[in-house]
Amino acid sequence: GTPWYDGSYLTQALDGMEGAVRESFKQLWIPILSVCHVESIGTVAVGTIKAGTLDAGMRVKILPNDVVAKVESIEMHHSALSTAQAGDHVGFNLVGVDEATNIRSGCIATDPDVWYSTLVDRVYL
Repeated sequence: GTPWYDGSYLTQALDGMEGAVRESFKQLWIPILSVCHVESIGTVAVGTIKAGTLDAGMRVKILPNDVVAKVESIEMHHSALSTAQAGDHVGFNLVGVDEATNIRSGCIATDPDVWYSTLVDRVYL
């Protein structure tokens, strides 16, 4: 140790930290980071699930365009998933959405049965 410092060391501080809480119990909320068209699959959106769970076969609403699409498949790190939860960074194939006009970076994928009257977010410059 050092005579001038009486606090915890880095390893002690890291060992004492609690893990992140995954908010899987909340409504689905996925900010879309990028969108691409894969020839053999179709429209693929990529984003990190901030809250809720995403299941293959479920419907999602794309905000702010109010377009509803079906999640055909989900992948994370080149592995197929049937379900992804809050905290997962995923790519998901959407059926029923036109990539060129209805979805782009900055859109939000959410539960189609939930009605949002306002959208509040933080902008960092």
